[in-house]
Amino acid sequence: GAFASVYKMTRGTKAVALKLFNFPNEDRAARYQAVSDYLKKLGAKKPPALVGFEYHPEGIRIGKAWYPTLTMEWVKGKSLGEW
Repeated sequence: GAFASVYKMTRGTKAVALKLFNFPNEDRAARYQAVSDYLKKLGAKKPPALVGFEYHPEGIRIGKAWYPTLTMEWVKGKSLGEW
């Protein structure tokens, strides 16, 4: 995508998607926290098309610098291009 790259990773025995952002954004953490809070508030009313995710402000270290990442459930399916 334009603002991030997504990679399939394994956490224990579970597949997850790891999103690495392509550029910094000052309000990213606040936006993702607001979305996460809203989805948690929905609980069972959350639409099934939406997957859970977790934002990590210090998700990956490259050299001495930390960069944010996002992990989410891995969903099998076609890419938008294939669809």
